[in-house]
Amino acid sequence: MCIPAASWRWRCWPDPCTRDVRSLLRCAAHAGKLEKLDVTLAVAAARCSSEQHETLLPLHLNLMADSVVAEGEILAPLHHALSGTGRQPSQTVLEINPSAAALQPELLLAGLHRLRRLGYRIALDGVGAGNYPLTVIVEARPDLIKMDREIVAGLPCETSCVAVLEALQHLAARIGTQIVAEGVKCAEQLTTLRQYGVGIAQGDLLGDSDGQCAGVVCVGDVVHGVAQLNIERAAALHPLTR
Repeated sequence: MCIPAASWRWRCWPDPCTRDVRSLLRCAAHAGKLEKLDVTLAVAAARCSSEQHETLLPLHLNLMADSVVAEGEILAPLHHALSGTGRQPSQTVLEINPSAAALQPELLLAGLHRLRRLGYRIALDGVGAGNYPLTVIVEARPDLIKMDREIVAGLPCETSCVAVLEALQHLAARIGTQIVAEGVKCAEQLTTLRQYGVGIAQGDLLGDSDGQCAGVVCVGDVVHGVAQLNIERAAALHPLTR
């Protein structure tokens, strides 16, 4: 059983310029087009979700922290696209992916607060690997904290990973949010997560590798050349019932 969510990720088709989405993003960053590409991908995902998988379930969209702190109307196309699908901001969870470069915490918080005021729900992705200052997590009070998959990979044997899990679960309880464990691959990891009170998980063990949307989006002139991106149905979120 999946927690109500319709989630989308991006995977590059084989391309002479870019072989995976990280390479594409690095290429965009080098060209000074990172935020534009990021928002373009989110817009295309939102439209594909509406056209091919109409649902009233919350839509999870990936967005980089760089776009959140960008000045001007960089996110306006995303707001417009979601409005065009008839989806309210409260029906959309923006999963904020950490920036490769250090961002000023006050700028990130200001950007997150702007999204909150517009009504969006917020998830912080990759938490636990040092990507976000604790003060940002506490002050942002995201709806979901997505624990970095490297932490999950170390469970249950690596004591440092167990310690991070304990700390994040305590933090989540204090600020009234939920932990999502990413990349669950074995029963031992799942058992440990349950023991420590984690309520939601996603990963290969839970059957998240199935299901693809066949839509293809061409993102032209965002970086040098045209990159074809396959929209893949992302891992669903599963409640961990005892």
